Amino acid sequence: MNTVRIKSGQRYDKKTHTSLIINRILVRHRFYCTHGMLRNYLSICLRNLWKHKSFSAINLVGLALGISCTLFIFLWVKDEKSIDAFHSNSNRLYYVYERNYMGGKLQSWYWTQGPLSEELKKEFPEIEQATAISWSSTSTFSVGEKALKESGYSAGAEFFTMFSHPLLEGSAKQALNTPKSLAISRKMAVDFFGSPSAAIGKTIRYENRKDFTISAVFEDMGDKVSDKASFIMSWMAYTEDGNEWTKNWQAVDPRTVILLRPGANAATLEKKMTHLLDHFETEQKNIRIELALQPFSDYYLHSEFRNGAPTSGRIEYVQLFSIIALFILLIACINFMNLTTARSIRRAKEIGVRKVMGAQRSRLIRQFIGEALLMAFLSVVLALAIVIFLLPLFNGITGKQLAIPFDSPIFWVELIVLILLTGLLSGSYPAFYLSAFNPIRVLKTALPSGTRGNARFRQGLVVFQFVLSIVLILSTFLISRQIDYLQTARLGYDRENLIYIPLDGDLRPKQDVFTASVRNLPGIQDITLMSDNPTTLNSGTLSIRWPGKDPDVNTRFIHAGIGPDFMKVMGLHMSAGRDFSVDFPTDSSGVIINETAAALMGLAGDPIGKTIYSGDYPLHIIGVVKDFHFQSLHEAILPLVLSGQKKNFGMALIRTRPGKTSVALAGLKDICKQLNPAFPFTYMFSDQEYAKLYNGEAIIGRLSVIFAALAIFISCLGLLGLSMFTAEQRIKEIGIRKVLGASVPSLFALLSRSFLGLVGIAFVIAAPLGWWAMHAWLQGYAYRTDIPWWTFAAAGALAAAIALMTVFWQAMAAARANPIRTLRSE
Repeated sequence: MNTVRIKSGQRYDKKTHTSLIINRILVRHRFYCTHGMLRNYLSICLRNLWKHKSFSAINLVGLALGISCTLFIFLWVKDEKSIDAFHSNSNRLYYVYERNYMGGKLQSWYWTQGPLSEELKKEFPEIEQATAISWSSTSTFSVGEKALKESGYSAGAEFFTMFSHPLLEGSAKQALNTPKSLAISRKMAVDFFGSPSAAIGKTIRYENRKDFTISAVFEDMGDKVSDKASFIMSWMAYTEDGNEWTKNWQAVDPRTVILLRPGANAATLEKKMTHLLDHFETEQKNIRIELALQPFSDYYLHSEFRNGAPTSGRIEYVQLFSIIALFILLIACINFMNLTTARSIRRAKEIGVRKVMGAQRSRLIRQFIGEALLMAFLSVVLALAIVIFLLPLFNGITGKQLAIPFDSPIFWVELIVLILLTGLLSGSYPAFYLSAFNPIRVLKTALPSGTRGNARFRQGLVVFQFVLSIVLILSTFLISRQIDYLQTARLGYDRENLIYIPLDGDLRPKQDVFTASVRNLPGIQDITLMSDNPTTLNSGTLSIRWPGKDPDVNTRFIHAGIGPDFMKVMGLHMSAGRDFSVDFPTDSSGVIINETAAALMGLAGDPIGKTIYSGDYPLHIIGVVKDFHFQSLHEAILPLVLSGQKKNFGMALIRTRPGKTSVALAGLKDICKQLNPAFPFTYMFSDQEYAKLYNGEAIIGRLSVIFAALAIFISCLGLLGLSMFTAEQRIKEIGIRKVLGASVPSLFALLSRSFLGLVGIAFVIAAPLGWWAMHAWLQGYAYRTDIPWWTFAAAGALAAAIALMTVFWQAMAAARANPIRTLRSE
């Protein structure tokens, strides 16, 4: 490399010094090259990054972490949006849902009448195909001595022609066209018959009481299907299997899905079919019922109703994490902007010389943006490596099977867009700021004009970073607090040591023998029977009436049948009256209502002995149970009617003695094998069934902790870089202070005070923003935790402590530096 030396006898003055600087910069950066422009351009950018490698390393790591978080969330969001959207007819498939105006309130649900699908096809030519689909349930299938529990549902004959579930064996048109038809998955075919081809035409026994013929084998439904099934039974078989109610208009239960003809307009059809049910006598005689449509692919993300429309659900999580991804990417880009403008003094002379030599501002802007784009490119490469390495862990947390779609051209286009977006976002301000330096000022004073304003801008960026970080910390605190509230909430019953056993097969007709045998087992405290799972009661009726009820107002009551000692086994408490008992023969017409139902009926004072009606059938109230939760805490407690029944129970509820659960389960398994040998022993723990209701919230809680921690870490990288720059700029001032007697603690306080002040300003801004965001999120829960003041204090203290720890080592190193070394050039 050429060097520039002072000739013998040459006078060394300011002019000579400036000339030396110009020559060294020209030689070092080869600005005079006239060939290989792109190569030289990249070479210049790389050398400039390497020349400030400590800052560049911080920028690289910060941007890479921000981009990797964005990529993780991008993959997760894209997967969420792809569920149920793979069907070839996806843009023509629609769910039919009902809007009900009850008591001045608008309620909507996906339950529809059994005959609705056929009626829709008959009345509206815009509909090409339609099918009713039952809700998923678990059933026992057996071949010879092998019996397995499988989950699935029933559907009409057109199911496989409407949906794009690949068939390995059989015909789509004939798969479900007879009462004996049964389509099964590849896995189920392999489990029972060894292969899909071997399964076709074979007989399989259902619930040990009915034989089906395997008519089709479909590919296993993967992660892109929201409602997975191992079997699909024909709708004719479902109707004949004790579900005759599906033929009338009084009951609602199945879902209805339609396929529009090509070119048909869904909005126009929806207007035409809105009042179709006015022509039929439904259970809701005095209720205005409207039919509406929802794209089938929207159901997974928009399955919860607000104001009668399906606008809520998992889409809220998608939106939440999309915002978090934007926040983290912004924090990373702000780091780049901050550190680039902070080191502007170091590049001031370079810029001044280039301007003196004729460089135009547009060329300087292109170079600085080029450096930002190069940094963004390197960061994306590092981010991809991080994502590849950590993706299995991320999949374990989310329960998904995500993969980077390297073979997708769209992915590479999106990645290029991300590089451009990140590079331009992070490099635009520094490029315009640095290129605006006055060459005369910077060559004369070494300080660019607007340095004070630049410092204030950097401080503003640090504040903005920590505003976002503190909002994420607050959100994480409150999300974790709400999840803890959901998991530990007092439900009104004791879910510890409580086991549910489905009464399958012969257990149902032998229920008396079963309950008597269970009571004599070691480790068993008590047993009762119930029609449904008490964790998710959802069987409703609109036929409940009482004296004084407004005939124009209909209310949905949850209804369940229970056996004797239900209250004792569940750990429920009566506010009035008594439980059902074998000692009272008249209990066959008795009911127990909850406090919500009593208040609704105006019977909160003395309800015992009062008569209410189910349709025209009189029922007398024997007790009022204190409100307990039998659905998710997303929902308010609904009015409940519990009736005593002696048969047709679906679930045994068993209370075990503390510490004796394993002993009790061993005895229960033996009894079930004796009384019900054709069915596998199945049981559920009450606390686990309850926890399943909040699997989504648990995943969100874990992810929010991880992303909030990363956001803070990235912010601290920027803070570390700024503290390094500040210590370097004030190194001589610190040396003078030490010579004059300043102590190390006082110097540490001097260097860290300004950063703590910025965090304090950020907290003042972030606290109300965090409260508003979390208050809005908690509105999705009927029962929710409070937002205590100490969460804000903890978030602020945590942010301050992290900021202090970040600048601690750099500030202490500067404070302990030997002043002789720092001042020797003076």
